[in-house]
Amino acid sequence: MEGRRTLSGLQYKVEDNPTWITTVFLAFQHYLMLLSSNLATPGLVAITICAQGDVEVASILLGNMLFACGICTVIQFFFGVRLPIVQCPQYAYVVPAIVLTSFDEWKCPDISVASSNASNVVISNFTLGNFTDINDQPYWQQRLNMITGSLMVASVFEIILGASGILTILLRFIGPLTVAPTIMMMGLGVLQPGYELAGSHWGIAFGTMAMIVMLSECIPKFNVSLPCHIILTAKQEACTKKQIHKKTEIVAHKMFSVIISVSVMWLLCYILTITDVFPDGEDVYGYHARTDVRDKQLKTAPWFSFPYPGKFGMPTFNSGLLIAFIGGVFTSTIESIGDYYTCARIAGAVPPPPSAVNRGILIEGIDCIIAASVGAGFGVTSCSQNIGAISLTKVGSRRVVLVAGILMMIFGCFNKFSTLMVTIPDPIVGASFIVLFGVLAAVGASNLQYVDLNSTRNMVVFGISLFMGFALPIWTQQNEAIFKQ
Repeated sequence: MEGRRTLSGLQYKVEDNPTWITTVFLAFQHYLMLLSSNLATPGLVAITICAQGDVEVASILLGNMLFACGICTVIQFFFGVRLPIVQCPQYAYVVPAIVLTSFDEWKCPDISVASSNASNVVISNFTLGNFTDINDQPYWQQRLNMITGSLMVASVFEIILGASGILTILLRFIGPLTVAPTIMMMGLGVLQPGYELAGSHWGIAFGTMAMIVMLSECIPKFNVSLPCHIILTAKQEACTKKQIHKKTEIVAHKMFSVIISVSVMWLLCYILTITDVFPDGEDVYGYHARTDVRDKQLKTAPWFSFPYPGKFGMPTFNSGLLIAFIGGVFTSTIESIGDYYTCARIAGAVPPPPSAVNRGILIEGIDCIIAASVGAGFGVTSCSQNIGAISLTKVGSRRVVLVAGILMMIFGCFNKFSTLMVTIPDPIVGASFIVLFGVLAAVGASNLQYVDLNSTRNMVVFGISLFMGFALPIWTQQNEAIFKQ
């Protein structure tokens, strides 16, 4: 079938199992992808809970994020849509909470002023004395508990969507023409953070992008002759008695293109930092390419911290957040459906049936409750950037994603190691954004190969969908006052 063609050069399909050593390295790359593309997430959550600039809180949120994404990935692997999909933060849950902080009722208090007052301060339905409650609970924990409770209630709607089978009806209207603009907008939707991070030092950013593209696309795979007994192919082929040597393809530079590129450029940035090539003034161009920008966060992070439900207190509830999060539920659902079909196509799997899609959304709703309960501060969804990583590495094995989820859980508990990743310079992170999400946008556009673009109707649907998808968010930002009335 035309619609069943797989990604060109795919090394491992969904049910193929690489050797365990290869699996661990590939899984670590998925972990690195999730971490590098979500380094800003703890900072964004810190803004919503009025802990902006608090290094200790940011490190805690980082560990919670990794642990939540790991355990949710494992659950989705066993009980969900059963595709090589990593679960990651859904910005549709984070952004509304940030927007709410611009309203008077939700504005974060001025701690320097309020802590000099002996009287209690009433903010967002909480009575605070010096920004702690009667149990000496910090204010940021109270805000986090409010996000947790509201998100748990909103996640019930996603569970209902998956369990009721309503999505089966919607799937009739979701085809390549629907998926293409959705995936493209997800890929191009990170233009601003991508160029802002990369723009902190374009030389390092272009070097990282060039190395990723060179390793993954330009350097061809080549054959080498190795002793037969050390070769273990994906199909577990046995060597014959007369077969002493056997040719095998070397594709490690393609599968590990991102790890190799990030590591090399990270080392280069370290050398340029210790030799004082990069400026040490925060306002000077090139400063954020230094590797010691976040040294303080690395030094203050605890060695071990196990996230568990109720660690920061009992969840509370707010109706304003609930409404915002319900909108995030529908956004997450549509994006996940598009991700399911895209991942299946590039990983060499059959398109998921409606029952699998419903099951996947149901599990994502449960995952959102779990992520909120461990103090992540957001809901989870299928990870688009990791699907982009499959396109680059040409590895779609489910085993790799399972091990990646386990690694995330482990690293989420060992905060010192996780926080080490925060020292990745901004231009390297921005370059990864541009390459991975650029590939994702191209994968979305590739769905149009199954659409008759000679049809005026199809052109109108695609054009208007893409234009409005980009125009409405910009208009909303520029007319924020309308929504405050």
